[in-house]
Amino acid sequence: MDQFVETLYSVFSVDQIVSSHPIIVDVNRPEEIIEVFDSIPYSKGASVLRMLNDFIGEASFKEGLTSYLNKFEYGNAKSADLWDSLQEAYDNNVGGGVNIAEVMNTWTKQMGFPVVNVERSGNDLRLTQDWFLVDPNANTSAAPYESPYGYKWEIPFTSKFKNSLEDDRTFTWMGVDGLEVSVPGDDSDWYIANFEQMGYYRVKYEENNWKALTTQLINDHEAIPVTDRSGLLEDSFNLANAEQLSYDIALDLTLYLDQENDYVPWDAAYGNFWWLNEILRFQPAYGDWRTYLAKQTANLMATYADWNETLSHLDGFLRSDIIYLACGSGNPDCLAEAKRQLQIYLNNGYVSPNVRSPVLRFGMEQDGGQENWDKMWEMYINSTLSSEKSRLLSGMARTRHVWLLSRYIEYAMDESKIRSQDFFSVMYYIASNPVGNPLVWDFTRANWETLVDRFGINSGGLGGLIPDITYYYCTELKLQQMEEFFTKYPEAGAGTRGRQQALERVKTNIDWVKRNQDVIQQWLNRNL
Repeated sequence: MDQFVETLYSVFSVDQIVSSHPIIVDVNRPEEIIEVFDSIPYSKGASVLRMLNDFIGEASFKEGLTSYLNKFEYGNAKSADLWDSLQEAYDNNVGGGVNIAEVMNTWTKQMGFPVVNVERSGNDLRLTQDWFLVDPNANTSAAPYESPYGYKWEIPFTSKFKNSLEDDRTFTWMGVDGLEVSVPGDDSDWYIANFEQMGYYRVKYEENNWKALTTQLINDHEAIPVTDRSGLLEDSFNLANAEQLSYDIALDLTLYLDQENDYVPWDAAYGNFWWLNEILRFQPAYGDWRTYLAKQTANLMATYADWNETLSHLDGFLRSDIIYLACGSGNPDCLAEAKRQLQIYLNNGYVSPNVRSPVLRFGMEQDGGQENWDKMWEMYINSTLSSEKSRLLSGMARTRHVWLLSRYIEYAMDESKIRSQDFFSVMYYIASNPVGNPLVWDFTRANWETLVDRFGINSGGLGGLIPDITYYYCTELKLQQMEEFFTKYPEAGAGTRGRQQALERVKTNIDWVKRNQDVIQQWLNRNL
């Protein structure tokens, strides 16, 4: 279950902005149905149920869930019915002590999630909570939903201390007013809160604990459980993005990664590293950042020198992440191998499915002329496998030749060439290419009425197009273009929330660059 944190972190990124929404929400218009069935009900729903399973115990959870399913078989049910079934099982097994409905309503009936602030004084921890928003300047009064709980949560708080036994964790309920708890050990020892990342919240430590954790990671990272290594990376970067933590601390935590061989922490690093790679692309620090990225991935690149070696499930995922980061950093050996593997693939040789996506991406970025592009197009036409067709559609979008990308957009508009349901995937793939993004942005603005006529204003794909295109925009000019476009075409249909989120994200990106590019450059100067 270590991998579940991927789901957790993915939905955090959506739920930490003011244009999010609760799991349980009233729907008043047909287009709202499409809007609200995003990752919030599914991924956040799964995450808070995982948290519930942890604090009531797996036996009570399974018993209550079985009772609920049997009781409402072939019928309708409300969330309150689920809480009642789980409460009955919990009371029978444990004897009660927790009102499940009261706890879970704070997680399902208001959007967002908390950051738990932990301050240690001797053998005491003082805990407080705040609504976590990644944009420190977010206009909370513009939030589309009011909270019945004032953005406070009933939090199952867990922690583990440096010298405690492997499975020995402390557990306590943290109410809306915070909490003080006594803890064991020396006050210079590190500790972990939200042990094994079971809770749906972030954790902010005092600076001394961050430093102690960094030292432990560098000296012996395996002393900290794998999911918590992942959580430290995820929380620190997002706290830094929210101006609640120095970027120096977040980056210091990554220094140990050249020793890390586990997929789960690397996947947390991957998401944050890739975001930095894209947001810094047009900033002066980009060159040094790529050098650092190449340095930290060098050991694993050597480990996975054979790209077609058969690996375990998670090692295969890790190899793919490392190839993306190493090639994305400009590692010449990685790029040369991607180019070589591309030629093998285009000539019908074997390339492992686990590495085909990065091979097509980075191979085409270097060698994506007309001959190779047309070969790939022919392979797309002839392929009968949906997964392979998707990889090929993505690979063709990575050419650096603008005219080929323009032709590709024309192909995407032609239903005899590319299925209508694949149109938005193609546009997303091209927009992810720095060379192709301006083409897609200009095309979308110039042809909006045509797209609305073809797909309908309530198309989920059309609603998600603008957020996809603009995800990494970080200039006032791009923000102005977006605002002018939304003014010209105010009706957004299923894309209403997507537009709000896109504007919020770009404003956050602009502020981030102003605040952090010099800090990151100085850190790189010290650590390269």
